[in-house]
Amino acid sequence: MRPAHTSLRSLAVVAASVLSVGALAACGDSSSSSSSSDAPKLTKQTQLKDPTSPVTLHYVGAAYPAKAYKPVFAAFEKAHPNIKIDYQEVPQDQLNNVLTNRISGSDIDIFDVDMPRVAAYNARGWLTDLTPAFGNLDGKIDKASLDASTVDGKLVGMPLQTSEQLLYYNKKLLKKAGIPDPSADPTQRQTWEEVVADAKKAQAAGAKDGLLLDQYDTYYQLQPLAMSAGGGAGAKGAGNLTPDITNAGWQKAMSWYGGLFADGVSPRGLKGSDTPAEFASGKLAYYVGGPWWAPQFEGE
Repeated sequence: MRPAHTSLRSLAVVAASVLSVGALAACGDSSSSSSSSDAPKLTKQTQLKDPTSPVTLHYVGAAYPAKAYKPVFAAFEKAHPNIKIDYQEVPQDQLNNVLTNRISGSDIDIFDVDMPRVAAYNARGWLTDLTPAFGNLDGKIDKASLDASTVDGKLVGMPLQTSEQLLYYNKKLLKKAGIPDPSADPTQRQTWEEVVADAKKAQAAGAKDGLLLDQYDTYYQLQPLAMSAGGGAGAKGAGNLTPDITNAGWQKAMSWYGGLFADGVSPRGLKGSDTPAEFASGKLAYYVGGPWWAPQFEGE
């Protein structure tokens, strides 16, 4: 992002969260599930071998729907006939609560871990050191993803995916307001304030709403605002487990962000799941969201 003095700054593409797959040191067979306290733990001498009797691994995830995973699990089960995957899909915003409520019952073996929660989950004893099982992965996996899944030199999750955020804009609404399309040149990227100024122009020219973030109430998307204002990641200390959201940068960013709703630039009353449709309807000038929405927005 280009310097903007003390201004909040914008990215056309914002690097966001890394998702890992974590594993408890437990696994259940077809008839029962052992507790995490007496389950076998990986050691430096661990040699992974297929089980000689049927085993079911219970996987709770939110990254992909069950339909998308089906061919992956089918291929895995074909290669490892004594292992079955029981995948339970949960909404992303409910994953943390589901894990908190169910892990103590030992009926989860594998689960998705959002990158900001890796250190916290590890501190709770929810994650297993996977280093002996996978060895040195340097150069084999994206370094940032690997670092995000590593705590105190131990691999505690397998990187599954990374995501990015794009600034979508409605060309028709911008043209109507006499606003040029945002540049794709990184040296010409706009500040957040400049985007909002153009959003207001688009509204004055007929756009119902000016700017909206996809996950408008989640840390996932709001963190870049505070970081660009000098507020940091929102946590500090050992393992980043101490909240740090009351510093000047965070207060500035969140006051600015709240002003978008107070001034009517961003719409109120929407559910998080409704935000893509708001842009796809052609009534919104700017939308910050993931690349997975592009097919739905084609032609806007």
